[in-house]
Amino acid sequence: MIPPFGLGEEATGEVVAVPPGSRFAQEAGGFPIAFRTAYAGLVERAPVEPGRSLLVLGAAGNSGAAAVQLGKALGATVIAVAGGRSKTELCARHGADHVIDHRTEDLTARVTEITGERGVDLIYDPVGGETAASTLKSIARGGRIAP
Repeated sequence: MIPPFGLGEEATGEVVAVPPGSRFAQEAGGFPIAFRTAYAGLVERAPVEPGRSLLVLGAAGNSGAAAVQLGKALGATVIAVAGGRSKTELCARHGADHVIDHRTEDLTARVTEITGERGVDLIYDPVGGETAASTLKSIARGGRIAP
């Protein structure tokens, strides 16, 4: 048997169809990585439950944007965090219920306002750093963090 695309003996022969309307290099190539990463965090490690709140850091990035969409599909109320107007608009287009611009808004105060002082049930954090550390103030009792 000839391996697909000349990839050599280690190739498995598995292929994934490119969704209609996708540009291969820019969109379809990153799809399996982004959604598999989000799936691992939101389904396998810290399952999102319908009706719960999900705070997504880096929500305009590859796995963050996937987490916004997957969180909505799983029934969560999604709060997306990104930096800058174009990125927050992207999060809204991906279905986020609430969007926070961490560059211009007080993250803790906005989460407190959005959740009615309860805090978020799950934080999806593909970013780390200072923004991630500040979100710990916004987690609900019994809340979880998914890397």
